[in-house]
Amino acid sequence: MAMAIHSLQRFFTHVLTHGMAGKSVAVIIVAVLELPCFMTSASAQEYHCDVNDDGTVTVLDATIIINHVLGKHHHAEAIDLGLPSGIKWANCNVGATRPEQMGEYFAWGETNAKSEYTLATYVLCNGSFDSCFDFGSRTISGTQFDVAHTRWGGTWRIPTNEEVKELRENCTFRWITYRGVTGAKFIGPNGKSIFLPAAGYSYGSNVGVKGENGFYWTATQYGAYPYMGYSFDFASDYVTWGDYYRSLGFTIRPVCE
Repeated sequence: MAMAIHSLQRFFTHVLTHGMAGKSVAVIIVAVLELPCFMTSASAQEYHCDVNDDGTVTVLDATIIINHVLGKHHHAEAIDLGLPSGIKWANCNVGATRPEQMGEYFAWGETNAKSEYTLATYVLCNGSFDSCFDFGSRTISGTQFDVAHTRWGGTWRIPTNEEVKELRENCTFRWITYRGVTGAKFIGPNGKSIFLPAAGYSYGSNVGVKGENGFYWTATQYGAYPYMGYSFDFASDYVTWGDYYRSLGFTIRPVCE
């Protein structure tokens, strides 16, 4: 983030001058993209705005900067469970600072929590299942649609379906109560573990089966039906994956390299 200091100074000036306080993240991102360092004719490295070091300056860079400005970031601990791929899992959910906290709920591919989770409020469709944007065989892991990456930066991202499968097949699953919260403990081949709270899911303005089930999004769209995404599900007597409507609000447990 040190590379973006000059951008942030210009951003604060822009906010104070144009009264952007209280606006949505989307509106503020537009303001940031209008700053000189985000002009498409500028070199990413020359203007030091390529905060995710991918060689380009895009909306994703602006989103990472704004989330840091708004305090929507947390440097979680990366837990090495000894998995074959070497992938590390975060010790807490997006929107949480401790393992037992539920964190925030997100519709698949959205990067902001909200008060209501319905098809009508889902930004990646036009109000109907048939209009949902089709990502095909691509995953959203590490993209601008990945809230773990846009919030936390670095190599943090939403796990793919294959990475969730690796966790499930290589770790020991136990249903426990941790600091008064029920959920799943996954013990890796090396003996280290992570705890995922049974946060339930959000539909409409309600949260269901909290304390009974966990529903965690993966970054993989369900191929046969583009309006559905793969999730990682568990309860006291099972752990599996499922496919659900992308408009539902599930929790997210990030991974990193």
